Amino acid sequence: MSLRAVTALLVASMVLGRTAAAQDGNRGFWGSIGAGYVALGAGCDSCGTPTYHSGLAIYIRAGGTLKSGVGVGIQVASLTKDDSASMVRLVVTTLVGQWHPYKSAGFYVQSGFGLSSGRQDFNVGGSSTRISRVGIGLTFEVGWDIGIGPMDFTPSVFSQIAALDDVQPRDASGNRYLLKDAIGTGYGFGLSVGLR
Repeated sequence: MSLRAVTALLVASMVLGRTAAAQDGNRGFWGSIGAGYVALGAGCDSCGTPTYHSGLAIYIRAGGTLKSGVGVGIQVASLTKDDSASMVRLVVTTLVGQWHPYKSAGFYVQSGFGLSSGRQDFNVGGSSTRISRVGIGLTFEVGWDIGIGPMDFTPSVFSQIAALDDVQPRDASGNRYLLKDAIGTGYGFGLSVGLR
């Protein structure tokens, strides 16, 4: 399923869930959408320290509350680095757990496990090539919900990890090179807006 389709489903679930909550008084549903800065890089068994590049992170999530301070949901995060020669994108789709140890203060910790996909589109000399892989996805986030009326405005810091096995991307000159057991990583901060 494409990122666009998953995003549409999550947005629809946020709207329908919010309507149902308003009708029956249940405030157990939550959802948010956000964006921010990400440092995006890739490492491997023989690569040493990865080089990171500035990029854009967009993420959307929705879920429900199991009990006070504990929620479970689905999150889709898209991390993109784009320049004149190539575009690199990681999409990490995870089942996430969110814990609010001090609910009245808004602080939370979130982690998740799921699937990831990595893609590089390389364009040079009028020709284009695409390399893509699917693997395991992990996410970790710390944030603070600031409630204003029925909305939450949430600054957060996060990490997204994609384990993609062996990958052969292209360098700035168009030459392929091997990333053995490649790990795509993104570290960033963002701001999301959500319903509560």
